[in-house]
Amino acid sequence: MAGVKKRPVKKFNFEINLKSDIEDKVKSYIISDRNKMKEKYKQKRKKKIRRRIKMECKISTFVFPNSKKEKKLRLSYINKFIKKKKLIKHHLREIREKIKHFQTMAHICQKNNHIENDPNIKQHIVS
Repeated sequence: MAGVKKRPVKKFNFEINLKSDIEDKVKSYIISDRNKMKEKYKQKRKKKIRRRIKMECKISTFVFPNSKKEKKLRLSYINKFIKKKKLIKHHLREIREKIKHFQTMAHICQKNNHIENDPNIKQHIVS
């Protein structure tokens, strides 16, 4: 390790160990950031658990509606979930297709590289 720099501060008439002071500040920032991240993660988990509990309560307390208004509200609520599920499935399908396309392109590129590198195959193609 390099030597510790000590510089006198004229205002207060004492010496500060600059290196250790900076290291302490950096450590404290890192620790505080880590603690903040842990707290955010805990809060997100709590939110997810709360949402799950709410949904389970709604599902468990489901009663067939009496009025037309209630029916419409329930149907719109259910339809929103169905639409979200359909959107998720659609996006997943698109992602799978893109992955397959990239895999086939990579496979074709590998074949082309193999053909270009092999001299016996080149001779058969030329003749």
